[in-house]
Amino acid sequence: MAKMKSLHITGPGQFSIVELDVPAVKDHEVLVEIEVVATCPRWDMNMMAGKDMFDDAKSPEYPLAPGWPGHEAAGIVKAIGSGVREFTIGDRVAALEHIEGSGAYAQYLNFRENELIKLPGNISFIQAVSFELLKCVMIGLSQFGDMRGKSVIVSGLGPAGMLAIQAARIWGLPK
Repeated sequence: MAKMKSLHITGPGQFSIVELDVPAVKDHEVLVEIEVVATCPRWDMNMMAGKDMFDDAKSPEYPLAPGWPGHEAAGIVKAIGSGVREFTIGDRVAALEHIEGSGAYAQYLNFRENELIKLPGNISFIQAVSFELLKCVMIGLSQFGDMRGKSVIVSGLGPAGMLAIQAARIWGLPK
């Protein structure tokens, strides 16, 4: 079986690079060769530091699964499982959701077909890695219903805040 490298967080502030088998693709899964993974300042950084973003006394438990957390990723489709209809080998894709039990701090990762979006040629992997965060922002903004003609306040201008401002502009909010 082919091998890959993966980040393995073994304790707060401690990690190693391990060699694992490339995961076998299952029905309705897409094997992606990870080209870019972003480090989420909330989730990934807390897990790496030994803190839990949900204030759960039991979490995180080390060692974490190799490659985990890592949920903002983009790459190239290398294999598809039976039943996959939306993707072909060689497609450039970005993750829209986190797959449970593993993460993108690895050379390869399986995603369910509905967790990916196909990238047009003019979008780079570096641009696409923010799509998962953009999805979260869009879900958050959509909870306010029809906001046409209204103003919005964005508290915090980190990556999510900047995406929220751009989404609000696209939706036609004046300011």
